Amino acid sequence: MSPARLFLDGGPPKDEPGIMKTKRSGTGRNLVLFIGLLGIVLLGTGAAAPLPPSRQARVALVVGEVSIDGKPADIGMTLGSKARVETGKNSRCDIVFGGGNAISFGQDDIASIDFATAAIGVRLDRGGVTAVLKKLEKIVGKAAFDISTPQATAAVRGTSFCVWSSENQTYVCACNGRVHFQDAMGGNRLDLAASHHDGRIFTKEGSRITVVPAGVLHHDDASVQSVAKDIGYAIDWTKIDD
Repeated sequence: MSPARLFLDGGPPKDEPGIMKTKRSGTGRNLVLFIGLLGIVLLGTGAAAPLPPSRQARVALVVGEVSIDGKPADIGMTLGSKARVETGKNSRCDIVFGGGNAISFGQDDIASIDFATAAIGVRLDRGGVTAVLKKLEKIVGKAAFDISTPQATAAVRGTSFCVWSSENQTYVCACNGRVHFQDAMGGNRLDLAASHHDGRIFTKEGSRITVVPAGVLHHDDASVQSVAKDIGYAIDWTKIDD
């Protein structure tokens, strides 16, 4: 018996002896072509895998003018793996995730949030953010919740804190818990622990960034507790939240 032979040019020559020719199906060729093209399209888009339930976020509160990814925000709206949040004057948007974590974006905010990275991150270009994070560890493990501004970065593993950003300054506060802060250049590293507010101001001065102690600015007990209310939590201001 002659060995099998593979022809790549559409079939054997017409005068090739001992070879049975079969009719090729046009429908089959089209189906294979369609599946191949579909695979190329899916690979080309780089579509992200769905987020696990613990990282899926929804809007819990909307006050005033709020947009998420350029669309008006509504209570109950779900967020994708990345989102851009913008608020107007006297406006606010609270987002909850993971069954025990809440982030509140204050008025005149421009911020981006990324739920897909190992350490869930917020980039705050302008405005203020208050967060109460009670079930963060089960989501990020040994990573942290990171929030960055043009002047400073905060890394949190479960606590209540606030950050406000303007053109040249960033105000940070460990409201109830432990927070690691550093400036945008990696200097001025601080580990703050407080049961009742401990704030700092980072200021960009030319090519360097300075940091000084600060009191309670932009927020108070009631405003932080209003965020904690989103997840049914009451802050105990007499002890450090670990």
